[in-house]
Amino acid sequence: MSQQRTDRLLALFFSVFVVTSTFSIALAQISLGMSLALFIGLSARNKRNLFRGDAQPVYLFILLYLFWLILTSSLADSFPAALANCREEWLFLAIPIGIYLLTEQVYRETLVHSFAIAAGLVALYAIVQFLTGTHWLHYTNGTFTPTAVVKPIGNFTHWLTFADYFATAAMFLFGFIIFNAELPPRRFRVILIASMLAIVAVVLTSSRTPITAMLIALVVCLSFKSGRFRWVIIGLVVLVLAIAALLPDAREKFSDKLQRDTSAEYAGSRVYIWSRSWDIVKSNPIFGVGQGHFKEEYIKRLPADIDDSRKHAHAHNDFLNVAAIAGIPGALFFLGIWGSLLRLVGRAAFDLRLSIDRRRIALASLVGSVVFLMTSLTEATFADEEVRQMLMFVWAAGLSARYNDSAGAGQKP
Repeated sequence: MSQQRTDRLLALFFSVFVVTSTFSIALAQISLGMSLALFIGLSARNKRNLFRGDAQPVYLFILLYLFWLILTSSLADSFPAALANCREEWLFLAIPIGIYLLTEQVYRETLVHSFAIAAGLVALYAIVQFLTGTHWLHYTNGTFTPTAVVKPIGNFTHWLTFADYFATAAMFLFGFIIFNAELPPRRFRVILIASMLAIVAVVLTSSRTPITAMLIALVVCLSFKSGRFRWVIIGLVVLVLAIAALLPDAREKFSDKLQRDTSAEYAGSRVYIWSRSWDIVKSNPIFGVGQGHFKEEYIKRLPADIDDSRKHAHAHNDFLNVAAIAGIPGALFFLGIWGSLLRLVGRAAFDLRLSIDRRRIALASLVGSVVFLMTSLTEATFADEEVRQMLMFVWAAGLSARYNDSAGAGQKP
């Protein structure tokens, strides 16, 4: 098969991964697996070094993090069991595939546009769920069975997973159109509508941290724009605040429940969870407790009569969660991934030597990544496969900005 046809097939598989990640973890990971198999074959045939180029610092910290995570997990379990517990880490492999494809403008446009349409449709469906109180497309036992829902969940199993995913997706898409020069008007409108639908859908979940993260991102985006588009951003901020003020659950979370949820005595508060998670870290500062063993250690630090719903499997903070399962060294490597990623993508977004098209994709990645990072401060979002697999696409998009396409004179992964 020719290089061009292979690339097109790879782009098809990866597009399916990106699109289906909005509603199905199973379909997304099947298509990612197919993309990976084809990409490995393509790289072997062309004798390509998968880890060269500007993304090397990110790859280095990922490798250090993986090494330490598997090592610490092996101390708690047999090596095969440790690998099984760390199986979600294969999602990192979406990054080099995404970089390879997103360096080409034609694939970059196709992937972002397809993601926008899929995210917009699922967000619209979530809004319908809120209005009807029904998950109409709930698939169980081989058939679609309408199921009652209290909050919008899309096709995910929990409203908070939905909120974390679509807050990141919404602001990635919104970040993409901030630098709107040379962007076709029709594509601009599609992406704007998709991001607005996603923002509204997230607010309807009354999820405090994702809503706050989007508001902060929108306010920061004001500094990037002037003129009419600035009023679009102001309008979105007002819309988010207005909807949140009209929703009783949202009003309670931002007022009456805020004090309770920051109390060190309430078993459901983040402060309560963090204090006991930090105790796990203090007891296991170097190697942690190993992947898959957080819950049993957390339960040891709870009252014997506590409700099962308070026996958590993660620390509700990504950095604290990694420190608990992989020790402080693992948390530092994890911090290194984020630091190197944000540094590279942030510099690309504002590097005037790059084309507006490359700066646009970098800014989208930067905004989306920062929103994800903010949600991960009160929820272990990185441990949530549904959200994390989409983040790998967002990261690949930003890291691709400094690679030249096949027509360029520079380096291509």
